[in-house]
Amino acid sequence: MLIFTYGTLKRGHGNNHYMRGCRFVGDAVSTEAAYSMNGRGFPFLYQGNQYVLGEVWEVPEEAVPAIDRLEGHPEWYRREERTFIVDGKEVKTLTAWVYMQQGECDSGYKGRTVYWPQLVGEQS
Repeated sequence: MLIFTYGTLKRGHGNNHYMRGCRFVGDAVSTEAAYSMNGRGFPFLYQGNQYVLGEVWEVPEEAVPAIDRLEGHPEWYRREERTFIVDGKEVKTLTAWVYMQQGECDSGYKGRTVYWPQLVGEQS
């Protein structure tokens, strides 16, 4: 299973140890400007109008339940399939799972600056 990571699961971040035994596929960007990102201490994605940068990982099925628990799937985050352009050994478009916030963004988070520089561009 391919999973797109954009926060603490990425290389060099606090929860990357969950990716042990997984294969790094490459750096990636969303194919659609359909995201917004906010968070306090950790990022979360929800429907918006920006592209998002991250990483794609090939995750063995037996590792998925632990990552789902970390992400609070399906109560907190919901795992959804989306497409990403991946720059690995070659540039290609892949479908991967991404953890999206359930429902609307809480107004206490919306519009706050996020220290994760993963959003690029903006569609008007």
